[in-house]
Amino acid sequence: MIGLPALGCVPSQRTIKGGLLRNCSDSENQATMLFNTKLSSQIDALNQKFSEARLVYLDIYNPLLKMILNPAKYGNNHIILKLLVVLYLHFYLVDSLLFMVLQWFRFRSSKQRMLWHRKF
Repeated sequence: MIGLPALGCVPSQRTIKGGLLRNCSDSENQATMLFNTKLSSQIDALNQKFSEARLVYLDIYNPLLKMILNPAKYGNNHIILKLLVVLYLHFYLVDSLLFMVLQWFRFRSSKQRMLWHRKF
């Protein structure tokens, strides 16, 4: 499963909350880091609970943040950054949908499905 990128550094947040210099928004980035920490710990818990499964957490927050904050170090190539964002969105959506579908079919009875559905 892929974590969230630095949401405080997306163009809309930089425009709204970044001031004249359009800096990244610290509050959104802190919320993103909290989410990623909780996601990582949940993946660890699921790996312990289901020993036959192997779930992996992929951190894209830090690599993308480094590219955003130091574009010259990475060739100042916006095409690479855009490609990474597109790949992230593709894999994140596919992983999320696949996880939900697998969870849905995991429950055999309609009563269990109703209880699972209420969680989300």
